[in-house]
Amino acid sequence: MKSSKSRFLQINSIAIFLSVLIVSPNGVLSQNYDTGLDLPPGFTEYDLGENTVAYFEEMMPRVEDEDVEMRIEEVLGRMMQGISLRDGVDEIVVHLVESDEIGAWALPGGFVLITTAFYNLCSTDTDDELAVVLGHEIAHINEGHVNNPLEGRLQENFKGYVEELGLELGYDFNDEYSDESAERMVNMITKQKELDADKQGILYTTLAGYDPRASFSVIDKAVESGEGVHHPSKEVRLAKLEDRLGTFIDDAEKFHAGVMYYLRGNLDFAEKSFKGFLQSFPSREVYNNLGVIYYQKALKKLPLEHVTTMKSLKIDTQTMADKIVLRGGDGYKKYKRLLKKALKRFKSAIDRDSEYAIGMFNLACVCDDLGEYGQARIYLKKAEQLGFDKNMCQNTLASILINEGKWEESKAILTTLPSSPEVNFNLGVIAKNENGDFSGHFESFLNSSGSQSVFTDFASQYVKGWTPSGTGAGTAFSYDCEKSKISVGMSREEVSETLGDPRKEITILSYEDIYLWSYPEQSMKIYFMGENVESFITSDVSGCPEV
Repeated sequence: MKSSKSRFLQINSIAIFLSVLIVSPNGVLSQNYDTGLDLPPGFTEYDLGENTVAYFEEMMPRVEDEDVEMRIEEVLGRMMQGISLRDGVDEIVVHLVESDEIGAWALPGGFVLITTAFYNLCSTDTDDELAVVLGHEIAHINEGHVNNPLEGRLQENFKGYVEELGLELGYDFNDEYSDESAERMVNMITKQKELDADKQGILYTTLAGYDPRASFSVIDKAVESGEGVHHPSKEVRLAKLEDRLGTFIDDAEKFHAGVMYYLRGNLDFAEKSFKGFLQSFPSREVYNNLGVIYYQKALKKLPLEHVTTMKSLKIDTQTMADKIVLRGGDGYKKYKRLLKKALKRFKSAIDRDSEYAIGMFNLACVCDDLGEYGQARIYLKKAEQLGFDKNMCQNTLASILINEGKWEESKAILTTLPSSPEVNFNLGVIAKNENGDFSGHFESFLNSSGSQSVFTDFASQYVKGWTPSGTGAGTAFSYDCEKSKISVGMSREEVSETLGDPRKEITILSYEDIYLWSYPEQSMKIYFMGENVESFITSDVSGCPEV
């Protein structure tokens, strides 16, 4: 992102061949690229970037402002939690340089320069606009390679400079070299690269929790109207960003579909939906939810003789119920393997946000089940420090103590907690191991449990004549509501006649022929499998029966 004003022509000509990086439109968060620079032995991409920074700062002095530096470091640190850097770049180093022109450059080795004019253009009310600028430049660095300008005579000149200076490059970028390199390199700068950096940068910004809509205000303030020599027009970039945000919104429906299928007990479709969302938006929440799915699949393989304690992991959503335990099964080895898959996903979640309380809690639970009690305690303590539900944390600590054989310590914790299925089950486990009266605890658990699971199968062995009651095991999960006038099995034609044409049709799982019709005015989302309604969600549930 650079100013197009004439004063920067010389600087831009150097920056062109050093800093502009090719971005793959289908790239992931990081890939390994050849830098394209035929550097002499002992001279690295970092060396080239460091010397280039020194050259720039001869013309634009570095600004040392502790408050500004701390703000930039804070925003950068938050963003880098969700970004893996490519080979050849160990870190991103941002320098603020003095200039009244709006400009920012991505340089070799992970260096980024931002002018004071550009920094001051960014709002100080929030860090969103600064995050947008950093995300754009990091995208240039991370998703491409430094174009190689060192061909023909320039290649020989460069080697001569390096030999003469003892690898001290930077101060000897003279006018002749700049002119020649600029002439060769100008054509390598394409408008598409800037659009791709916008596209990837907005992903980085969003993953870090900043408002991606700040991209619109940054471009509106920093980019001139009309087509530039090397940059798309403001109008084109704003339109592309709007498309990108629209894609995020559409892809989010895959996430919501994953939650829906999870709540209905269809773990396979939930997994596929979350994986579809993961392809375009690898956020902490989707890694966490995939981890929960693998954990639940692990429970389906857990033999009853290996059941110990009960915990409830947390799926991350703000719109639907966040807990469910699914039916058990067999295969202890498969159980362990799926637990390890869950562990890997939970770690990916907290790698993207080291203060993600849900991920920390779920990690504690799965470490407990894997017998890694020390690690479980570490993650659990962190989750509690981050404000996760204290009672759930205490129940999990009690579970760890049970698995360590510390019955009395565990009981002392559980008896202080409010009654819940998990607490009742774990008190039953303690009583059973102490040869006490455990059937009462298991019966309380069974009467309060809302789903059939390996835990209900285990507990029912010790409660004579138990049968499900209330809204417990076997209750079907339904989204039906009479006022919606929609029912499962209706055809597309019938839905269209009832509600009219949808605002939007979104493919959820193409290979399963599942797609979504959205009716925001009616607060409805309808999922089709083939030609018929497979399920639907009514956001406005006033007047609907509880499910």
